[in-house]
Amino acid sequence: MNQPEETFYKIFGENKGKIWAYIFKKTPTRHNAEEVYQESLKAFAEALKKPKEIKTPEALLWRIVKNKIADFYKHCERLPEMAELDENLIEMAYSQGALGINLYRWPPGISRLERQIIIRKFELGQTYAEMAAELGKSVKALEHLYTRLMQKLNARYAKGRKS
Repeated sequence: MNQPEETFYKIFGENKGKIWAYIFKKTPTRHNAEEVYQESLKAFAEALKKPKEIKTPEALLWRIVKNKIADFYKHCERLPEMAELDENLIEMAYSQGALGINLYRWPPGISRLERQIIIRKFELGQTYAEMAAELGKSVKALEHLYTRLMQKLNARYAKGRKS
């Protein structure tokens, strides 16, 4: 084996579990994690083939992994497919005027019911009683779910601001 291949297998072998866990934690689905993982390893292998000497190949690998995750989020591949959303609800929201939120850009971890609550509350201006009647849930349950959702989104926003 030549030097870049030896370095690749050594560094990759020592870090593959940690890298996979890190990427899996940072991406919304296993499929997304697999794509980022493959892209990261490919970029690392290509970087090692360059004639420039690399003093800290492990640091280079981690920098590539973090950059590939950032690229993934820049391209908005983390967003759920349109098929997951309630298309009738979206049509209704669009028919009532321009939307203040982009319904195609949901952060990971937001359930279909939570998305419906956001659309109904902020875009359609529905009350909890109106939502409860249409969704078959109690007003108290929707209020509680909304409060938890806002806490989750605020925590995610605060975490993003710190990093």
